[in-house]
Amino acid sequence: MQTIPLSSLPALLHGHIGLIDHQDGVQPVRFPPAIGFMLDPLNALTATMTSGIRLRLVTNSSSLELVTQQTQLFLTEPEQWARNFEIYVDGNLYQQTPAIGGSFLTPGAAPEGESRAVLAFTGLGNHLKQIEIWFPQSSLQVIERVQIDSHATWETWKDDRRHILFHGSSITHGMEALGGSGTWPAVAGKLAGVNVTNMGWAGSCLLSALASKVIAQQTIDAAVLELGINIWDGGALNQRTLNDSVHGMISIIRDRYPTLPIVIVSPICSPTRETVGENGGLSLEQIRAGLKSAVDAHVLQGDHQIQYQDGLALFGLEDANLLVDGLHPNADGYCLIGERFAELHRNFLTVD
Repeated sequence: MQTIPLSSLPALLHGHIGLIDHQDGVQPVRFPPAIGFMLDPLNALTATMTSGIRLRLVTNSSSLELVTQQTQLFLTEPEQWARNFEIYVDGNLYQQTPAIGGSFLTPGAAPEGESRAVLAFTGLGNHLKQIEIWFPQSSLQVIERVQIDSHATWETWKDDRRHILFHGSSITHGMEALGGSGTWPAVAGKLAGVNVTNMGWAGSCLLSALASKVIAQQTIDAAVLELGINIWDGGALNQRTLNDSVHGMISIIRDRYPTLPIVIVSPICSPTRETVGENGGLSLEQIRAGLKSAVDAHVLQGDHQIQYQDGLALFGLEDANLLVDGLHPNADGYCLIGERFAELHRNFLTVD
């Protein structure tokens, strides 16, 4: 087999924000490496996971092998979340499977197992085809080697489609999906035929200036901000600081992109959090009202490229049976959110 040079990975990888060079490979991450020291440990961990990251190329190879150093996150047990890679051939799902090998990590502990993971796809046919491999959404990946047939040809596959960045909590990150293409941003993006970057930072969407700056630095055509659920935890913000934080996020993005289309999505349904806050903090009902008020204020000031989406219209109380823990949707729930968002925001997703 022939090995594709690691130096070619920047042109083959999509959905990442930064790349970190290691002695044995290249690590795609969802934050600029220069700000890594500013992220708290949880944020640094979840933003390093490969949700929405994929490798794209055009080749006539009948097989493809990917070797990585893989670290799969878990909280309760090692197989808590799917660690599937997904390979699409000419736009159709060919196989969804975990790699052989890889280590497991729960926050605060040392990784368990050997990190080397091997993924082999065969029977792809020797015709010229477009290959897209989605990485697992709940793992860290350092790519050591990409190999194809010895006499096969390959070339980069650019993505010139409308580019939309999604930022949010674990709901956007999508740990419970069956694979990276099953998160709700990926589902909505596929239905709309657009290029998606998933900047969902599980447990770490804090309406921060830092996240806003990262978003503003990206070359994008639109942004979707799923906000609010992570500030429920611990009563992180009150009504005044919520208002200030939302306006701050919007203002930082507007400094770079005065007319960027933006949709702000409020929290989806979480039955036990709807009317009660934590530690005296805001309930989800109050958070939704605060987000809508902030968006309405910008619209009244003449910003007609921003809109509010009530999260309950994407996933409401009637859908609560699809929650795995009273907070996170299961795989079907994420698909439902993506489908509803694509239907409600068809023009936003597809029209410049």
